[in-house]
Amino acid sequence: MPVSTHLQVSVVMCTYNGATYLAEQLLSILRQSWPIYELVVVDDASTDATFSILEAFAQQHACIRLFRNQQQLGYNKNFERALTLATGEVLAIADQDDIWHPQKIERMLQAWPEGSPLIYCDSIRFWGEVPKKPRPGHLMNRVWGTDPRPLAIYNTVCGHALILRRSLLSLALPFDKDIYYDWWLALVATCNGGVTYFPEILVYQRQHQHNASLPLNVTKAAAYARDRKMILHNLSRFVDTPNIKEEDRKFFERLRQLWQQSMEGKSGPALLAFLLRYRSHIYASKKRKLAIFSQLKRSLRYAFVKG
Repeated sequence: MPVSTHLQVSVVMCTYNGATYLAEQLLSILRQSWPIYELVVVDDASTDATFSILEAFAQQHACIRLFRNQQQLGYNKNFERALTLATGEVLAIADQDDIWHPQKIERMLQAWPEGSPLIYCDSIRFWGEVPKKPRPGHLMNRVWGTDPRPLAIYNTVCGHALILRRSLLSLALPFDKDIYYDWWLALVATCNGGVTYFPEILVYQRQHQHNASLPLNVTKAAAYARDRKMILHNLSRFVDTPNIKEEDRKFFERLRQLWQQSMEGKSGPALLAFLLRYRSHIYASKKRKLAIFSQLKRSLRYAFVKG
């Protein structure tokens, strides 16, 4: 069914010391083929020229609503504030340093099933110039539908690529400051109507030395140690996802118990057995020709590597 062109779309952006690439992203949003109802920007106490750039754009574009935090809220809590300030029927999230395809919003709205509270598109990372003929990645399956288990330890739903219905906020807020907000939104969406994936590259994600979500020069050992602690914290909250099915709640609770015991040097074999038993769900996003070997390697590392 065609989407009404009167649908109010709020674009929500958070900024922090992003002066270098900000103007290019603002232009890509303001030039969308779908009319922007409002562009809500919350600056998290930047110390560079970010806010001056925002003020200049706001003077030229009446749809921009500009806010500035006196004290830093951090990544998650700043997005929480920005989303609550938006007034549109649906909310599209934007990072400060990406580039949007001119028809990003229009194409996603046209492909969005009515019962789904969240839709996200494909995106591609780039250095320097925006790729003219981007090619989709072939190493990852995307989470979609109403099964939350594929989100247990991995997330493919990126904030910069998603649009959500306002009704989802009442279930998902407040954000835990230590769980990536997009991961949590995706999980809540799977339990409340389902996540929709739109397989077109409509966001060009700029990669540079100061990305908030793309840290560089991290060793594999350090990454696994960081991820193990993060996943344990996530699982402790995932069991309380609004409207989660009892069978899924038990799945997350059991995984949390085994994960904690493994990190304490106990029950490594039990965690390994659980991960392999549910590998088709837990590793659903990983695409390999001989998947079992990759799944076994990851499971062994999660089950027995301390830290």
